[in-house]
Amino acid sequence: MATPEDVRTDIARLDSQHVDFVKFWYDDHLGTAKKLSFDLAKAIITDSSAKGLKTVAHLFYLADAKA
Repeated sequence: MATPEDVRTDIARLDSQHVDFVKFWYDDHLGTAKKLSFDLAKAIITDSSAKGLKTVAHLFYLADAKA
């Protein structure tokens, strides 16, 4: 299972590779898969923004977008 520390490591690696943006999947495929935890999604957004990287999320539910 990934942790916020894993996220920091991954975002640092992506930043060193000079990516244009960070995209993550925040969806449960209509209930057929486990959704990424909110804490990890928040860590991705926070750490990417701190490095000046744009963040894009693939999501389906309006409630997730509002959160």
